[in-house]
Amino acid sequence: ILAERLGCQVFLPEYRFAPDYPFPTPFEDCLNTYKYMCEHADELHIEPDRIAIYGDSAGGTIAASVCQALRDEGSIHTPVCQMLIYPVTDNSMNYPSMKEYSKAVWCKEACAHMWNMYLPSDNLRQTRYAVPINGNTESLPPAYIEVLECDTLRDEGSAYAKKLEDSGVRTDLRLVEGAYHGYDSHMDTPFVKKELENRIQFLKDYLE
Repeated sequence: ILAERLGCQVFLPEYRFAPDYPFPTPFEDCLNTYKYMCEHADELHIEPDRIAIYGDSAGGTIAASVCQALRDEGSIHTPVCQMLIYPVTDNSMNYPSMKEYSKAVWCKEACAHMWNMYLPSDNLRQTRYAVPINGNTESLPPAYIEVLECDTLRDEGSAYAKKLEDSGVRTDLRLVEGAYHGYDSHMDTPFVKKELENRIQFLKDYLE
């Protein structure tokens, strides 16, 4: 849908997964994919200065961290914007929504299991880019952050949006009422189509 509506190419990085490949491997795979795209822009028929980065759920974790890394490295081709859809941003898991929806589709137990696989040691948990909300959020690309009312991740996504705003980053925070983790897999429903329009409109502002 994004490719069709925006007239753009969409690249999906094939990164390696935990627990066989914990952090930093998945993060580095995605970071290197972004750099490869920029270095081979002519071959891929893309404009390296007009790339948006997108990630949902755990993919939002990596997308946010990639933006932080590209800024720190002084990359000349940073994303024009970042779209984080119900992202995982904080391994503390100490938010009201985590307790309120602990038995929801993406339950508290699943979230803890994910972090234990991605960051299996205390040393990794302290590493830069491991946990987005612990990183420096200054001078990052404009962000669209979508959080869901009935989701354990709702409040940590909102907290990351606030940290971006407090750092001077233009941030559009969208709370989808009545939605649950992974709700957008039902793409033919009017409810999901409406939310996709919001995402598309944000991306249009930066890609057209």
